[in-house]
Amino acid sequence: MCGARWPRRASRSAVAGASGASARCALAHCRAIRRLPDRQARAIMARLMHNRKTPMALRLAAAVLITLWAAIAGPGAAPAQDNAAPPGKAWVQVSSHQGLADAIATAERFARDFQFTRVFLAASGWYAVALGVVDSARAEEVLSALIRRGRIPRDSLTTDGRDYLTEVWSAKRAAASGSGLDPALAAAIAAEERLSEAERRAVQEALLWTGDYLDAIDGRFGPRTRAAIRAFQGRSGAAVTGFLAPGDLDALFAARDGTLRRIGWRIVEDGPRGIRVGLAAALFGPPVEIDVGLRLEGRGPAAGALLSLLSLSGGRRMMESMIDSARRSLDPGAEVERGPNRVSILGRNGGRIIHTHLERRGDAVRGFILSFGEDAAPLMLPVAVAMRHSFAPRPVADGPLLAEEMNSAPPPAERAPRPRLSPTPAPAATSGSGMVGDRTDPRSAPRERVDREPAPRPDPRRPRPRSDEEPRRDRPGIRRDDRDVDSTGTGFYVSTDGKILTNHHVVAGCRRMIVDGRDDARVIATDADSDLALLQHRTTRHPDAVARFSASPPRLNSDVTVVGYPLYGLLGGLNVTRGVISSLAGLRGDPTFIQISAEVQPGNSGGPALDAQGRVVGVVQSKLDALRLSERLGDIPQNINFAIRAEVAAEFLRAQGVSPLVGEARAPLEPADLAEAAQKFTVLLECVR
Repeated sequence: MCGARWPRRASRSAVAGASGASARCALAHCRAIRRLPDRQARAIMARLMHNRKTPMALRLAAAVLITLWAAIAGPGAAPAQDNAAPPGKAWVQVSSHQGLADAIATAERFARDFQFTRVFLAASGWYAVALGVVDSARAEEVLSALIRRGRIPRDSLTTDGRDYLTEVWSAKRAAASGSGLDPALAAAIAAEERLSEAERRAVQEALLWTGDYLDAIDGRFGPRTRAAIRAFQGRSGAAVTGFLAPGDLDALFAARDGTLRRIGWRIVEDGPRGIRVGLAAALFGPPVEIDVGLRLEGRGPAAGALLSLLSLSGGRRMMESMIDSARRSLDPGAEVERGPNRVSILGRNGGRIIHTHLERRGDAVRGFILSFGEDAAPLMLPVAVAMRHSFAPRPVADGPLLAEEMNSAPPPAERAPRPRLSPTPAPAATSGSGMVGDRTDPRSAPRERVDREPAPRPDPRRPRPRSDEEPRRDRPGIRRDDRDVDSTGTGFYVSTDGKILTNHHVVAGCRRMIVDGRDDARVIATDADSDLALLQHRTTRHPDAVARFSASPPRLNSDVTVVGYPLYGLLGGLNVTRGVISSLAGLRGDPTFIQISAEVQPGNSGGPALDAQGRVVGVVQSKLDALRLSERLGDIPQNINFAIRAEVAAEFLRAQGVSPLVGEARAPLEPADLAEAAQKFTVLLECVR
């Protein structure tokens, strides 16, 4: 009987057969009973409960099920637009999810047993799964009984539902029409799916100008973008769903155009100072030349604001000095966002908000400092974020001049494109579109490889790390499979589609890169300044594993393991060495590096430096040239090796559209287990010049 399916119309024989079943059988058939019309299903359970021939365990189980069935009911006559529970009632909420798809999957599972299951968008931005309403007086009793029977999770709760903004899915709608989604929401989701990546970026830019979004313009609609959409919908009087309907798009871009026109936003350039940036020209007076660049004073609604466009030289040392100066001038708690050769700092100094953005290209340091009062924050914070996203250092030239650009640029509202709700992807914004991401810069356009300015020539008087991948010209290349290999290095997988992270100097000058001695890889991005490179495996074979990055910086004296292929022509296999984080900075206090005591040999470059939990804390870069330094010091330094910080590597990956995976905190791995796990994502790289 327990394996049978209950008929659509239950007969006396079916009920009689059930009377001889066990309590576990009755619970197993509850799902089938719930598919019957209410009157028939309750009648079956009542007969089981009152039939004296029914075993006592089954009669008790039937009684509990009828009680719970009666308790979990729909909200009755509650108005559809009011999602709060009716007076004297409370919602039973079993879970909440950040993503709609996960919430619907959970709701569909519970809907098999609870026909009033619904999904609500809550004020927190999460999606709540509720089974129905119960009497408030019996809410705890019903909740405890459901948990005790294993029907709902232990962390379920009851709520009045006042923070339920919108019903987005219901089991009854799913049973009636096949789709439980609210029709308006389903239409909005379908419309969004037709947006190209360029159009999604335009949506984020528009939300920036409405003051609802202050995060990355990357075309990915994550929780923060959804929250921004909901904020805009709530303010504009639209249905609050977090998904953009066609009408929402029209209202959003109309609001954007009005803001752009009002502040005079445009992309401008100053050739003599090598700066290209977005500027709210209507909010600032004419530029005045100062020692470090240009200064503009706010006017109108931005009165009191000060903008300094910086054009400096001095390379890394100047940039670090500027960063230290910016931090010292701010109150505690400043936000610092740092990547390869760029940094953004947002903080307060008394009653003023100061945003500093710096970028370095070789010896040149370019950037801006924008400060304004707290009362101007609603207007100026979006401007600051937009300037950061649009900023791009340029080669120094005689023209154009910023003053001319501010006066001659066309009105921005005439140039800013709107997304088209069509299946055909829109072309990427071209120069002069007026959008935040519009800049003539390698990072703003699709490309296979980015070649930046070479790093400045090192001072011969200064001890320097020796690149352990410099090919030895006094010996022939390594011969493998009839190929002349000039040098070798190490890399590791950072995505499931076969992208490999390594050092720039591992791939520099190579006409061919070979992975694990058999497959080719192409270089898709490099950064000589940070000494990082990204490769794409040419085969369709997915990696066995992908490296995960540490969510927090490494601690001084914590364990570190280096995995790689050193001296491959001699040793011929994967090599693992262990040590500690001996310093949280590189040579001369360089904060983009860590110093490690784990041994590093030629061929280790580009390999992962892992913490005790197997998470990436650095990318092995170099070892100190001990012999050269011994000539000056009279002693040979031991185990002074360097790795690029994982935070710098992660920022480089994000700039290339790769989201690095983050490893969860867990107990330290046994050394052998760590090596076995690392072997799955670490690869040998061979360079053929």
